[in-house]
Amino acid sequence: MHLDDRSKALIQEVFVNSGLKVKDLSRKYGLSRGQIDYSFKKINHWLEDNGFPPIKKDSRGFFVGDPKHQTLFLKEGKELTPDYIFSSEERALLICFILLTKTGDISLIHLTSELEVSKNTVLADLKKAQEIVRFYNLQIHYSRVEGYDMKGDEWNIRRLLLEVIDRIQRTSNGSQRLEVYGHLARDEINRMQDIIEHCESKMNIRFTDEKHNLLPYVFVCIIRRIQQGNMLNNGEIDFSQENVYNIILDLLEMEELISNADLSFLTLQILTANLTFSTEPDWSTDTAMMEGLRQMIQNFERISCTVFLDKEELLKKLWLHLKQIFPSTFNFDAQKLRDKIGIFGETHVMGFLIGCLIGAFGGYDIRSILTLGVQAGAALMLFPLVAKLFTTALTPVSESATSFMKKRFSNRAFTIGLDWPIMAGRSEHWLIMILTIPIILVYALILPGNLVLPFGGLMNICMVVPLFYLTMGNLPKMAIGTIIGIPMQLYVASYFAPHFTALANATGGVEVPDGQMLAWFGMDISELRYIIAEFSLFTPIGIVLFIITIALTIYYFKGIRKEDLKIKKELGIEE
Repeated sequence: MHLDDRSKALIQEVFVNSGLKVKDLSRKYGLSRGQIDYSFKKINHWLEDNGFPPIKKDSRGFFVGDPKHQTLFLKEGKELTPDYIFSSEERALLICFILLTKTGDISLIHLTSELEVSKNTVLADLKKAQEIVRFYNLQIHYSRVEGYDMKGDEWNIRRLLLEVIDRIQRTSNGSQRLEVYGHLARDEINRMQDIIEHCESKMNIRFTDEKHNLLPYVFVCIIRRIQQGNMLNNGEIDFSQENVYNIILDLLEMEELISNADLSFLTLQILTANLTFSTEPDWSTDTAMMEGLRQMIQNFERISCTVFLDKEELLKKLWLHLKQIFPSTFNFDAQKLRDKIGIFGETHVMGFLIGCLIGAFGGYDIRSILTLGVQAGAALMLFPLVAKLFTTALTPVSESATSFMKKRFSNRAFTIGLDWPIMAGRSEHWLIMILTIPIILVYALILPGNLVLPFGGLMNICMVVPLFYLTMGNLPKMAIGTIIGIPMQLYVASYFAPHFTALANATGGVEVPDGQMLAWFGMDISELRYIIAEFSLFTPIGIVLFIITIALTIYYFKGIRKEDLKIKKELGIEE
């Protein structure tokens, strides 16, 4: 009994693609259910006659092959059996691949030998290959001296190479065909596989199985072209700022042979590969990008009059790619700082260094500088620990209050709010407070018109705490916000200083020395206090700032209300 072409194609389909049902094969090959059932009966008879296990269906109706079926397509080692007959399109792709990865001259005899077809067939296939490469503005060139060769811009040749490798690997036993027709060494493929896996580990990502199998062949083929002198022009592409660029450079161990553009091209293959999640990411830490991507998808749907069926999955895939291409450089908290700089990121060490620096600026002697450093280190270490005691004490109070209210108002939802110390255990607060002390003092000395030299409020809790919640604990953003906000605090403190001094003198509550004033640096919502004070005097600037504040407040709460309604709608909660 001999298998016909339809039966061979069905065996290959089941072996290459798992999870196929009758309806899938019917749709792909244009066959009825009865024709497919008949074909598999004939296939199973042939398999049993030749000592192979039959193809079965599992309980869900999926066709299940057997690893032994692989020997139907392969001979010993990597040599392919002649039982599989390539289509003309597949032979055209193989010709392109042979020319793109060649290590010597390619003649017509060479191609007929590789593909095991006649000269006339190869000539016909070359015409089809010419049509494929023409799409990339390339040309298959022939000369009596050098034989067949691919001519054109190297960038376009790389694009063609990527497509050809991808399409060949999708065929039956595609990986083996790439190795055979490209004469690729298994050791080199394994080495590239190790590099890909190292990139996954370093970048905390995981490629899809398809890309994980494809990328080693892409790397081997591109590196072969580079070693043969086929390089991209410098300036065509530059990803040298990406972390994965340096990872690949270190692992390839060919720094002197590879240009910036070529290494960037390899980097691009990593950055644009299909990804899946190595661990479930925390979307809440990057709400701005997620919201921007969601808006982009909605705009695209509106403009193109299309609807994506699984927008959330698309959103996550886009986010995952953009996080690799545009890493969140400023998403940096205390833990990440410790991971980056080791012991120097520990809170007590940073406190010691900052204390010593302040002491040096203050002109202290060595003993006093070291003492101040130890005190600052101890303070930065102990503040979060003491704050956690408050947290531990306050949490039961909140839980008891919530329970008390629920018992008496069972049909109402209550949220018991706690003051900021419940989050005071986070090191970011204290780190930014101490880091910005020298900045506060410098501002106080150089700002024109400032009347305040802060001392008691140097920790600047009123500025740092709101910034912690606003930036989700992002250290660089907290530092930037503090640097921008300190001058405003100093000027507001200077504005109120005469009034506080007059109040103190009138009440006798505080004795203010002659020539000095009493000020309050670091007052809560200092800018709002200034606006209200100026508005109460009906000054032009006060009226303008008050109107702007009201407008911004309305805009803010409308945005919050809109977001709440959106979340309730997604959760199916009625108003």
